[in-house]
Amino acid sequence: MMRERWNRSFRGKLLFGFLVTGIVPLLICVLMMVGVFRGSLERNAAETAQTQLAAAGADMDELFRVCAGVMDTLAQDPQVRAALSGSREVEEQDIYYQLYAGAAPALSRADVSLFDAQGRRRYSTANDRGGTALSADWGVLRAARETGELVFRDVEDFSGGGPDCLRAARPVTEGGRVLGYVVLEMTDRQFQSLLEGKYGATSSLLVLDPY
Repeated sequence: MMRERWNRSFRGKLLFGFLVTGIVPLLICVLMMVGVFRGSLERNAAETAQTQLAAAGADMDELFRVCAGVMDTLAQDPQVRAALSGSREVEEQDIYYQLYAGAAPALSRADVSLFDAQGRRRYSTANDRGGTALSADWGVLRAARETGELVFRDVEDFSGGGPDCLRAARPVTEGGRVLGYVVLEMTDRQFQSLLEGKYGATSSLLVLDPY
């Protein structure tokens, strides 16, 4: 009886030993593989995110470069200066030709308008903007006048809403006098189209100001 009990106990210990020596290494191996797989996923996600951010950043840099070139071209155009100074010698169709020709590189991404010194919209590539005005005493026009150069502003900072999300202005000057402004306006839809396809469906992209 004692011998039979001892044999069963011995066999149980032996079986337990086999299980331990077989299962424990297997569990350790599984945990290590899970850790390696998780680390690989995190590295791939980080690399993908970096690639997507670089692509989106490059497109935005290119957009701002193109917009700056368009606005500089129009601000230095003699016919644009003449029209904004109130000259009657410039035909309206000639101004629109110069406006569309100068704004061509940016037209797929934004609307371009010419404002007089009082902030009244005189000419625009967008038919639905009409004769809307901007205050020359605050917001983007004031910033452009005070700096004397191209400035970009978040529209919500100044307008309290509306379809636009980004606005840029550059003063048109002659002899130190501000004749008017070249203004670029980008709607939410236009801005979103710039970033379409630059990030995955499960990702979110935030565009932040320096602050």
